[in-house]
Amino acid sequence: MKYFITIGFMFLFKLGIGQDVKSVDSLEFYIRQLNWTSFEISNNYIPFLTLKDIGNRLVSLKDERKLQELLKNINDTNKTVAIHIILTKIIEPLKNEFSQYYEYAKDSSICTVRYSYNGLTWYYENKKDKNHIQKGNRSEIREYWNERIKKK
Repeated sequence: MKYFITIGFMFLFKLGIGQDVKSVDSLEFYIRQLNWTSFEISNNYIPFLTLKDIGNRLVSLKDERKLQELLKNINDTNKTVAIHIILTKIIEPLKNEFSQYYEYAKDSSICTVRYSYNGLTWYYENKKDKNHIQKGNRSEIREYWNERIKKK
């Protein structure tokens, strides 16, 4: 009887830890998670852009399909900035040109913040509490990365 219990525990234990790691650490899973909150902007005297956990995992993930999958998803307006940052960290890690400009209303309140990172410009509208990218800029960035990935 004691052997049946032992075998039963071993079977249950195997079910708990025997899951395929790829199912948890997959490229598709991380790309689906990307959005406007996948990075943050710190304003300690000098504005600085950093990736959060999901973005950093994609940078370090070893998958030969990674660049093509990121490029496939770069037109998704909720993922464009995060993917642009990730591709920059992978392909051009020394390139880090970031700036932010405030546009003020007549009452001196901030109405729009314009951000720029290595050729991509996006806007945060304070009243709408919403980010957006102009379609033309999104197309330029897609073409830029398409060319860079072909050369790699």
